Amino acid sequence: MGTPLCSMLSGVASALKTRTDTVLFFPMHPNPTVRKAAKEALGELSAVTLSDPVDTHTFRNLLAQATLVLTDSGGV
Repeated sequence: MGTPLCSMLSGVASALKTRTDTVLFFPMHPNPTVRKAAKEALGELSAVTLSDPVDTHTFRNLLAQATLVLTDSGGV
């Protein structure tokens, strides 16, 4: 995957390593290259849950509970 995505994922991983009070739920894009990059950068961190995409109802519930949302989607 491209440098911007890998850099972003690396930054998120670094932040999570220093913030023991933070957890990340990461619904991964179906693109295999994006999934591979996410698994490589975040897959070993205990504070991270990688998942398949979630349905709209679940996604809205997760957003309602979130303190911070990072997205590249204009639809969120």
